[in-house]
Amino acid sequence: MCLRERTTSWYHPRPGWMSLLLASLYVTSLAWIPPSTAAQMLHVVGDEAGEIGASLSHHGLSPAFAVHWRGDTTELPSRPRWIEHRVTPRERLTQISARYGVRARQVRRWNELADNTVETGQKLRIRAQRVPPPRLRIEHVVRPSDTWGSIAASYRIETRDLHAYNWRVRRLEPGMSLVAWIDPGRPWTVYRGQPAHVRAPDPVPPGARSIGRPNRGRLVDGVQLPSSDAYTIREPRIAWGSSWAIRHLLAAVHAFRSTAGYQGELVIKSMSRQHGRRFPPHRSHQSGRDVDIALPLLPGVPKTEIPHPDEVDWEATWALVSALIDTREIDLVFLDISIQRRLYEAARGLGASHDQLRPLIQFPRERDKEQAVVRHGKGHLHHIHVRFTCAPYEDRCRTKSR
Repeated sequence: MCLRERTTSWYHPRPGWMSLLLASLYVTSLAWIPPSTAAQMLHVVGDEAGEIGASLSHHGLSPAFAVHWRGDTTELPSRPRWIEHRVTPRERLTQISARYGVRARQVRRWNELADNTVETGQKLRIRAQRVPPPRLRIEHVVRPSDTWGSIAASYRIETRDLHAYNWRVRRLEPGMSLVAWIDPGRPWTVYRGQPAHVRAPDPVPPGARSIGRPNRGRLVDGVQLPSSDAYTIREPRIAWGSSWAIRHLLAAVHAFRSTAGYQGELVIKSMSRQHGRRFPPHRSHQSGRDVDIALPLLPGVPKTEIPHPDEVDWEATWALVSALIDTREIDLVFLDISIQRRLYEAARGLGASHDQLRPLIQFPRERDKEQAVVRHGKGHLHHIHVRFTCAPYEDRCRTKSR
């Protein structure tokens, strides 16, 4: 395959653990590829796609997916417009509603559906808030180094879907052709090649100290999380923390905004009360080191406190988790194991290998929750629960693992 499109690259290594693990990676942004060219690229040979791999960082789109990406052509009509959507293989109603910026319950009502069940080829009437380009059927020629997971990650699809598309294939062999359905309009919200210029956070007042354990402790001279354009505080009266935790939370958010370039809303749900102590219904959040952060939503998805996993921007979630880990002051991050697969596959899609993720995300080791930073926390389905470390000077601060 001859790719005539010009590419532009920037060398921009990230700080922290990603620099150590992925020191050779750098960021590239692909130029616009017209639809006529896209039609000629539906058959992607692994080795040929790899030709541009050296110039496209794993922090952004993979080379295989980048040649198909058309997210910037998503239409945003001034008012909702009725469209007809034909269901493609393995497509879920919740995916369909999210891509058009509506609720699943609305799609059910418009089409008189009893539940979320849809079938391939079924036509749906949707009053769309946004109109992305249609999904594409592509072919991938297997390379010697390919695995099911690496192929799925390169096209930003779920591994189990790739298996389902190719259910007759028992074992991958170099040269064989696999089929996949991809979403060329899928939002690309992080690591787009040009880090944003974001004002650094103001210094955090010293003196706020964490005493005791997260589930049996208190906060002395607590610091309130300052208001900022970088995030939304859902309830200021429960947004108090230790100086150490607030300082590193602000540093992580700044990195998330500047390095990853995320521009969507980030909601801080709760930390601690002004003096800490018991905080029902939370079992912890007592000593100013815990913070709940809502999972970022995909662009266009209606605001909700309880998003479906298909409405979550998992690439942005991984970029946020990465920024938190990069502070090197994170004790742990709780996320329900039932949705950790989404985070894991997003991380793979952004270039992290299985070995790199092993100490970071519990999935796929469901029974091994004490060995990873991101570990199972029952009920953490709509937010991540982040716990910061004790400061070196907090001699009465204690760490507790569930």
